[in-house]
Amino acid sequence: MKLWVIIVNILLWPGRKLVRRFPDLGTAERNLIHNVTNYVVWLSLICGLLIYVLIKTMPAA
Repeated sequence: MKLWVIIVNILLWPGRKLVRRFPDLGTAERNLIHNVTNYVVWLSLICGLLIYVLIKTMPAA
């Protein structure tokens, strides 16, 4: 379980890093930037994994 927490913290790091660049934003804006950044990171990871699985499982032509 601790390994999963470490992996999730690494994947959520870009959102926290980006929010720190804009200290003057309000709470709602900071949360929006954080959530959208994390959504993009997770979506990219899932798409990359899906492409990898598709390439590995496709039969040779």
